[in-house]
Amino acid sequence: MQFEQFGQGPTRLVFCHANGFPPATYRRLFAALGGGVEAALLAPLTMPVTEAKQRAWWLMAEDLAGWLSRQPEPVVLAGHSMGAVVACLASMQCPNKVAGLVMLDPVFLPTRWVAPMRLMPKRFKLKQPMVARTLKRPYRFEDHAGAFEFHRGKRAFAGMDDQALEDYIHAAFVADEQGVCLRYSREWEAHIYQTAPWIWPRLSRLKVPTLAIRGGHSDTVTPASWARMRRLMPDATLVQLPDCGHLLPMERPDEVAATINAWLERRH
Repeated sequence: MQFEQFGQGPTRLVFCHANGFPPATYRRLFAALGGGVEAALLAPLTMPVTEAKQRAWWLMAEDLAGWLSRQPEPVVLAGHSMGAVVACLASMQCPNKVAGLVMLDPVFLPTRWVAPMRLMPKRFKLKQPMVARTLKRPYRFEDHAGAFEFHRGKRAFAGMDDQALEDYIHAAFVADEQGVCLRYSREWEAHIYQTAPWIWPRLSRLKVPTLAIRGGHSDTVTPASWARMRRLMPDATLVQLPDCGHLLPMERPDEVAATINAWLERRH
């Protein structure tokens, strides 16, 4: 696997990013955590979407588990959204190499959402609102300032202050001969939405110390899903942060980092 390094000193944790959000998006979270962070570059940032598989989430988890198996000591594994699921699945495969698991608003979707998407023909998947919107989003701008101005007006980013949005823009858009374009392609982002795994039957296999943090206004981890997680992971620590949504690491980086650090300190 490939990684980007953030911070100084001993590695605090290994982090897996969300769908569409490259690691540098989380710069303020990493700084607030202290120490070094190794941020994995998952498949959408390292391979063309033409090589994407239906089992994309599982393959990313297998890659991460393979890397974990080669580490001399257990590590703290963390992730946000898609990255939280990938970290969770890898932890199930390599529990002896995971000292702790931190999941930020993981994509544990209700069965009624996942099952239809898995079964419907591809032509109908492409018409699903989230997929269709993703495939139509602008992927190129004249410069970073233009990309910032466009995204500043979008509801999905409303909870992020200007610095958080600036971090996302510079992480997500890279310069080319025509301006700036998405580093994480919209086609990959749409593919990830279409292939989300059904996680619930496997949660009982999770045997590592676990912290899960939900944004109080999250529309990804519903209150029903949160309650189900509590039932299926009775030994896990579940924390809900008010006044933030699914993008809680960018909306409330200091509070998220403080919650993680306090949990890690209690474990030592």
